[in-house]
Amino acid sequence: MDSRSPQPARDRNRRTKWLAVAVFPLAAVLMVRLAVADLATLQSGIVVEGKADAVHGLDQRTVRAGIKGQLPEPWWVVDDGVRRYFVPSRLTQVEPRLDLSRVAEFTLPRTIRSRPKGPDVIGSSTATPFDEYGRRKITLQLSRGPVEIHQEITRIRPDYVEVTGINYEWTTGLDTRLLPDDVLQSLLKRASDGNKVDDRKAIIGLYLDARRYDEARRELNVLIQEHPELKEWGAPQLPLITEQKYRAAINEVQRRRKAGQHQLAYLIATKALTEDVPADSLLQCRDILNEYDVARENGGQIQLLLEQYEAELTNEEAALLRPLRPQLLSELHVESLPRLAPFLRARLDKDLSAAQKLALAYSGWVVGPSYADDNLQVAVNLWNARFLVLEYLRSGDNPLLREGHLAELKKLEGVTIERLAEMIPLLPHVLEQNLPMPGVPRRYSFPIEDNLQVEYAVTLPAEYNPAHRYPAIVALRRSGMTLEETLRWWAGTAEAPGAAMTRGYIVIAPEFAAPETQEYDYDIPAHRRVMAALTDARKKFSIDSDRVFIGGHQLGGDATFDIALAHPDVFAGAAPFVGRMDRYPRFLAANGSYFPWYIVTGERHLPGGTQDPEALGRSLASINSMAIRHRSDVTYCEYKARGFESYHEELPRLFDWMDTHRRKSLREIRDDWEVSVLRPTNKHFFWVTAKELPAKLSEPINWSRPREQNAQPMKFTGNIGLENTMYVTVPASRAKASAEIWLAPSFFDFEKRLKVHLNRQQSSAINALVEPDPAALLEDFRIRGDRQQLFWAKVDL
Repeated sequence: MDSRSPQPARDRNRRTKWLAVAVFPLAAVLMVRLAVADLATLQSGIVVEGKADAVHGLDQRTVRAGIKGQLPEPWWVVDDGVRRYFVPSRLTQVEPRLDLSRVAEFTLPRTIRSRPKGPDVIGSSTATPFDEYGRRKITLQLSRGPVEIHQEITRIRPDYVEVTGINYEWTTGLDTRLLPDDVLQSLLKRASDGNKVDDRKAIIGLYLDARRYDEARRELNVLIQEHPELKEWGAPQLPLITEQKYRAAINEVQRRRKAGQHQLAYLIATKALTEDVPADSLLQCRDILNEYDVARENGGQIQLLLEQYEAELTNEEAALLRPLRPQLLSELHVESLPRLAPFLRARLDKDLSAAQKLALAYSGWVVGPSYADDNLQVAVNLWNARFLVLEYLRSGDNPLLREGHLAELKKLEGVTIERLAEMIPLLPHVLEQNLPMPGVPRRYSFPIEDNLQVEYAVTLPAEYNPAHRYPAIVALRRSGMTLEETLRWWAGTAEAPGAAMTRGYIVIAPEFAAPETQEYDYDIPAHRRVMAALTDARKKFSIDSDRVFIGGHQLGGDATFDIALAHPDVFAGAAPFVGRMDRYPRFLAANGSYFPWYIVTGERHLPGGTQDPEALGRSLASINSMAIRHRSDVTYCEYKARGFESYHEELPRLFDWMDTHRRKSLREIRDDWEVSVLRPTNKHFFWVTAKELPAKLSEPINWSRPREQNAQPMKFTGNIGLENTMYVTVPASRAKASAEIWLAPSFFDFEKRLKVHLNRQQSSAINALVEPDPAALLEDFRIRGDRQQLFWAKVDL
């Protein structure tokens, strides 16, 4: 809900405007106030700061002109100076604020010359770095050929710099954090008078507001050294700067821990102890280090206790456990220690024998602490079950071998379906023994049905360890980009880690189109390749299937819309960059309500180029429909006065956003869901699989025809009513309807009878208790590789 209703434009114009933008022929320093610094809190909890207004929606007129007005469900647009964020008002809480604090603003001399208007459509571009004078050259690739635009920085603020065209009229903004320190330092010196103390203080203030604490401290020390009379004023500021710096460092430590980068977190916290750290930060560092020290002590104690208790066993019992101990110790990790909590507690229990204590250790290691058992034979059985499950997964296309493993599994005492379900998320990833080094891309290639070749590359994050569950990004390349270049854009390299590596994300880059492809063609093989690559990666690496995102640029941005909307039960979110929502996605907009969107583009970007200028309007209308009519969670980020670019600078905010989202659970959607399909290969959604889809879905679609004359999507629906009664619809005639129903305890009660109404007809074959089936559990896991969404039974209709 909104915290305030949208105000008419005339009321908003009455606000006090403190900031006046002018052209200065000479360098100048101003202390300015912002007219408005509204805080917009998104549904995810992300806060965007800027000037907030209500607008009609995402049509071209609204986006271009920022037209304001009242509608039942308008958008909020939040302008932070560089970009505009459009978010549905029903999902956004806006807090209007007058910002009475002053911030430093520096202006630089502008090159004055007669300039033609800049290109209406800014195409792909390359840019040189800014020099010490704040100048750079951008080369735009337009339809008429390359155009060189020279730019210079004319205004510097803590949050952004203003960049103005020299030979063309073109003014845009860039985040100040993107400027290298030497360039920013040079520009601030040119924009200020070093003999004026107030100018020097303003530079320090800008650095602080920009959160560049080392630079602020450096400038303050120099100022005090050159002006000893300012020591009384400046000396108290130094510990405050240090405090801000180390609070940011503590946040980084916590972020690294969350990302599974414990060595680096320990290193940062240890380094802080040797410096002049504020008391609260010092206490936090000590707490963090103490946690790691306790974990290290527990690890050493576990190793000693396993050996000690084993020595107290009979020869027969010791022989059973002897081969298990090195395996357990080789997998021991700070994040896997909680599995052995019952064992560590049991060491103080004198009533338990050595065999019982070891049983708690070895069983807890395989199935987790909740299902640990003090029966040694059960513990050994669980390890044998783990071996059989791993062999089942390695069996490939040999059903007879799998049946044999399954038969052996069912004979093991104490190996219940509950324990199997707890075991699967903790299994080692045996399909990839020789792991790639973090930050070093590796390619994989394999055929699937119909001999379709699948190829993808992957980059693992820093300190990758299978004990940690990692979120993942399915990254779809733009035209002319290799898989390795795509990985480098998202993840960086081992020598220069990028966003995904430092934030703890696995990046998967599937080859979904031919290398020479310039435009996405919406074909089925692209879907099959992407989904097969994701499935294979889930089997090889420790991927948290509840936190898998999909994103891409241009060609890959178009594919992101298409593939995400065709598989709404797979992804935790989608992030298309400079892509368009066209063709199939326009018909499947309703599917977008099952996961959030983070759409990034430029104000001057035409996704269809000059060949299809109407593509932008179609895309914006579809996005608007998805967000407002179908109530999807959409964040639409538009960079002002910019066109076709990579927008790499948006990655920190995108990762903040991804960190707050997870795939919807089956429990969340159990009561009522509906998914639209337009392709014959999309047969499974949530807990329903259609055995056969109508032939009509295989008919080609003529996209040149009006929308109402084109093929209409077919529907999958699912609903679970009272007393385990299911209402299911799959695309088919009533006579030919057939489906598989997949059941899990998260949304189905196995102690009650199941009744199913398929396509409005009650199935007389299903009116009975359904027994959990290890075969269904293992076969579904073998096929999908999803460790977080496990089904215990399958019912054929």
